[in-house]
Amino acid sequence: MELILGILVNLLDDILVASSLLLQLVALVLASRLAPMSGRRMPWLVVAAGVCLLAGLQLFLYGQSLGNGPSPQAMVLQALIFSVSLLLVAGLGVLPALFKRIQEQSLGLQESEERYRAMVDRAGEGVWLLDESGRTLYVNHRLAQMLGYHPEEMQGRSLLEYVEPAVRAEAESNFKRHRLGVEEHYEFKFRCRDGRPLWAIVASRQLPARLRRSSGTLWVLTDITARRDAESRARELSQRDPLTGLPNRGLLNDRIAQDLGRERRYGRHLAVLFLDLDGFKPINDQHGHATGDAVLREVARRLLGRVRGMDTVARFGGDEFVVVLADLEQAAEAAQVAKDLIELLGQPFSVGRLTFRVGVSIGIALFPDDDQQAGGLLHKADQAMYVAKSSGGNDYRFYGQAA
Repeated sequence: MELILGILVNLLDDILVASSLLLQLVALVLASRLAPMSGRRMPWLVVAAGVCLLAGLQLFLYGQSLGNGPSPQAMVLQALIFSVSLLLVAGLGVLPALFKRIQEQSLGLQESEERYRAMVDRAGEGVWLLDESGRTLYVNHRLAQMLGYHPEEMQGRSLLEYVEPAVRAEAESNFKRHRLGVEEHYEFKFRCRDGRPLWAIVASRQLPARLRRSSGTLWVLTDITARRDAESRARELSQRDPLTGLPNRGLLNDRIAQDLGRERRYGRHLAVLFLDLDGFKPINDQHGHATGDAVLREVARRLLGRVRGMDTVARFGGDEFVVVLADLEQAAEAAQVAKDLIELLGQPFSVGRLTFRVGVSIGIALFPDDDQQAGGLLHKADQAMYVAKSSGGNDYRFYGQAA
């Protein structure tokens, strides 16, 4: 009976050893196939070393039992090695399917990210992702194009590098509000690479924490530079005389009001010269408005050439012009300018093959002596001009000065 039991124990030991070695061999084959799939060799080298260690320990125990038969402790170890080998093969057998699923998910995420990036890069608006300190994490091609850069050039650079120094405080204030979660739309002026202004509508949104590695803000910019330029030109045209390009009455009043405020602060004088051309009506009547318009444009050019940059020349209407002389010390300066203008406009005007001569009557009103408001100064300069015209024209008179 003991002999039969010994034979059975030895047979069981042989079966455990053979089965374990077979399982370990299968584990080595599976590990060698999984290494390329995972893209990392080191973990599988560790697995192979572990399998070889198990095989070596099993063969050592088997060799010890060849003489006297396996001991109970050796049998327990053999059974344990068999169990570990079986679990190892089972685990390695499941891993290929797991790896395949992970790779498919990773590929799907990569394709989704590439599609999203392609959509963002081809978007009509500029997309700007900023980190918590206002540095660039990402820009799409449209935004980089709007500012005159390549996307790679903008990586890591501060938002403040793309705004004028005068508005950097405003840009910082806006960004701080966005970091606090304030979502808003507003117009803001950026600076392009070549110094040109870029006006854009900024739509800000703070990204959810799960979509960013750190606190950040997403800006979407819509270029409205063309619209702002058109609005600026429209405002300019509404304040300018279309024939001469000089300020019209509305802008003239604004300019006088600004000059008066400055002269009051510094105790200086200001003169308003009201000009009316003498002998202009016959040019219009006999040679047409096109010829008369050419003369008026030349009058505007000559007036601008005589005054200083701080002075204002405006067309009041028809053949009437106004010159505002600022920062004067005494009335004699206004009189000298009036004399120069009379001489300047008394020179011949050439339009095509025609030559014309006109004169000019000038009335002068002074601040603060004659009036302290823009409307009053214009009215009194106009009255003085009529006095000069009634005395024969081509002359000037101060307000209150007799003919």
